[in-house]
Amino acid sequence: MAEVIRAVILFADIHSSTEFGYSQPIGKYNEMLRDFHKTCHEAVERFRQDKGLAPDRVTAACRGDECCVFLCGGEPSEDERLAMNLAIYLKELWKQSRFCKLTHKAARTGLIPQVDLRIGIGCGEVALDYDVWSDVETLEGIFISEAKRIEGQADAASETLIMVKLDIMEACIQAGEKVEFGPRERLQGKGVPAVHETAVYPVKTYAEWKAIQKKLVPSPKTDFERFGHALALHYSGDLEGAIEEYGKLLKRRPDDPDVLTNRGAALDDLKRYEEALADYNRSLELRPDDPGTLYNRGSTLNDLKRYDEALADFNRSLELRPDDPSTLNNRGFALGHLQRHEEAEGDFNRSLELRPDHPDVLNNRGFALAKRDRPKEALADLDRSLDIRPDHPDTLSSRALALAKLGQQERAFADFARALAPNPSDPGILYDRACALSVAGRWQESLRDLAQAIAGRPGHRVEARQDGDLEPLRNHPEWGPKFWELVGTEDQA
Repeated sequence: MAEVIRAVILFADIHSSTEFGYSQPIGKYNEMLRDFHKTCHEAVERFRQDKGLAPDRVTAACRGDECCVFLCGGEPSEDERLAMNLAIYLKELWKQSRFCKLTHKAARTGLIPQVDLRIGIGCGEVALDYDVWSDVETLEGIFISEAKRIEGQADAASETLIMVKLDIMEACIQAGEKVEFGPRERLQGKGVPAVHETAVYPVKTYAEWKAIQKKLVPSPKTDFERFGHALALHYSGDLEGAIEEYGKLLKRRPDDPDVLTNRGAALDDLKRYEEALADYNRSLELRPDDPGTLYNRGSTLNDLKRYDEALADFNRSLELRPDDPSTLNNRGFALGHLQRHEEAEGDFNRSLELRPDHPDVLNNRGFALAKRDRPKEALADLDRSLDIRPDHPDTLSSRALALAKLGQQERAFADFARALAPNPSDPGILYDRACALSVAGRWQESLRDLAQAIAGRPGHRVEARQDGDLEPLRNHPEWGPKFWELVGTEDQA
C-alpha cells in the first residue's frame, strides 16, 4: 500500500498544446513534448541540487503535456515557499528551452499558437505511488485533480499563469517573500461541480525576479543562448533588463534584424517610440519584407499619430501575411484616425471573424461605430469588451463617447472619470472627452480638454481639424476662433 503523506503539489501543463498539435505536423508536436519533459526533469534536478534537498523531498512525474511535482517533508511553510520558487524557475527554463527559442518568432507574429506553462500550486495528503498514474479514485488521483483545477483557469489572470491556494500565499507572506498576489478568484473550470470550486490567488509580480534568475539560470555562453536570455527577460516583463541584453548582443551582431526588431518591441513597450522606430527602420533596411517588423513599426507609428505612414506598413504587411487579425485590427485603428471609418469597420469585422471576442478589436470597432454616429451598435461592442476586460481605460473612454451621443450624459462622464483615474492627464482620453463635451454643447470645457490633450500629444492637433465630433466647437461663433487658434491651420502644421 502506498505511503500517505502531506505534500505541496505543483502541477504544470502546456497552455495551447492542443491548438499547437492541430496546426503543426506530429513531429513538431512530439518535439514540444520531449523538450517539455526534459525541461521539467532538468528543472527539478537542478533545483534539488541548488537547494540541497534529498531525493525523497522532491518527486516528479511527466505524462503528455502535464507534469506533477510533489514537495514533502519540510518544516512548516518551507515546501510552500520552495514550490513558489520552483514555479518561477520552471517557467524561466521553459522560455529558454530549445523548442521555445526555435518557435518564439513564429508564435510572436501569430503564425503558430503561443505555448506557455500554466502552473497551479496546492497542498494536501497524497499517496506517493508513481507506478500507475491514472484517474482512479486514489488520494494521489484526487490531489492531481485538485492541482489541475487550480491551474485550469490560470490564464484568466492578467499578468501571470501561476495560481496558488490560500495556504501557499499565506506561507509566502509570512516568510517575507516579495511576491505580489492578486485578489481571490473562485475557479469553476474543467467540469468541477460547484461544491468543489477552488478559491485561488493569481501571482502577479516577483520583486526579486532578477535575483532568482541570476541565482538559478546559468549565464549564456553563445549568441543563441544570449538571445534566448534576452527574450526570457523580455517576456517576463523585465524590459530594461531585456534592452540591456539586446544591446550587448548588438555590439557583437550589429546587423541582426531579429535582435533589432525585438529590442524595438521592448522599447515600444516602455513608450520610447522614437528609439523603437530607429531599431525597426534599421531592421527593415536589412530585411525589407518582414511582415512582423512591418507590423511592429506600423504599431509604433500609430502610437506616434503618424497614421498615413502606419497605414503603408500595415498594407505591406498584409500583402505578405494576409488575414492576420492583429494587423487588420491595427490597420483599422489607423484608418479610423484618418476619418476613414467605413474602411476601418471592415478591417475590424474581418479581424473578429478570425479571432472572435478579442477585447481590443471590440473596443476599436465600438469606437469606430461611435465616431460614425452609430452609438447603439457601438455600445454592444464596448459592453462586451468590458465584460472580458473590466475597467480598461481606453474602452471606458470609448463607451463614454457612445453614451454621450445617446444623450446619457451622467453615465458618460462617470465612465470618463473612471477612465482617467489611473492617469488624469492621459491625452487620448482627454481628447475623447473633448469630443463628448463638444457633442454636449459644453464648449469651454471641450476646449480646455482639447488643449490638455494636444499638450500631451501634439498629433491630436491635426486630428482635431477634421474630427466630426468637434465640428460644433469648430463652427461656434464665440469658441470657434479660439479652437483654430489652438490647433492652427494645415499650413501652420
